[in-house]
Amino acid sequence: MELELFKLWLKESKGMQEASAKDVVSRIRRALKITEINFEKTNEESISELVNSPEFNELSVFVQSQLKRAITLYQEFMLDNSKM
Repeated sequence: MELELFKLWLKESKGMQEASAKDVVSRIRRALKITEINFEKTNEESISELVNSPEFNELSVFVQSQLKRAITLYQEFMLDNSKM
């Protein structure tokens, strides 16, 4: 995974501050610890893999939302980079 490039993309394309971008990268890592997400799949399929994990369902709704948002942002990053 290109997490450093992803963090840079978050700051440049999404206008995030360093701390916010680092938080999103951390959430991607956390999601990957919960389940092996295949980011080559669609966003819905990737999130579905995460949601179907028992460990994910033990998290608070707030954290679940953050993890899903991080996956969506990473998918968007990959789509933007594939156009280059």
